[in-house]
Amino acid sequence: LVLLGSKILLTVAMPLLWLVGASSLRVPGGPTVIGTVAAAALGFYLPTLFIAVRQSGRHAEILTSLPDALDLLVVCVESGLGIAAALQRVAAEMRIASPVLAGELALVNQEMQTGLSRTDALRNLAERTGVEDIYSLVAMLIQTDRLGTSVGQALRAHADSMRTKRRQRAEQLARK
Repeated sequence: LVLLGSKILLTVAMPLLWLVGASSLRVPGGPTVIGTVAAAALGFYLPTLFIAVRQSGRHAEILTSLPDALDLLVVCVESGLGIAAALQRVAAEMRIASPVLAGELALVNQEMQTGLSRTDALRNLAERTGVEDIYSLVAMLIQTDRLGTSVGQALRAHADSMRTKRRQRAEQLARK
């Protein structure tokens, strides 16, 4: 609703600003129809562009901090904490390093405390973040929960693969 409202507002406001600005600054040729239409198009697409930039920054922050969070999760689970308590502990520890990921993990914990099943809370996490690595983590956690296998071993293997992926992404960026 906010996105739609801002698109409508900027679609109307940008051409008006263009018309007022071009008239008062005495732009050669004055305010043209092409300039007015371009300002309206810019006003319409500016909120979408803003959200896309913020979303990519959020994804990048989650991707860079996820391996560290998984390492903390492994330590917590192997020390005897359950998944819910481990998620709560990791969220508290990651609050400074990655507020976005910490907030998401805290939200998962809150959803589980309010009665939502662990599977549904984890799926909601994957949907909210939209990060492919979170989807794979959630799938792995759901599978270990269903099959009754060791969560600690599965998390350790997943954390190793996440660290490898992070190193490969860094090497790829360095090559560019």
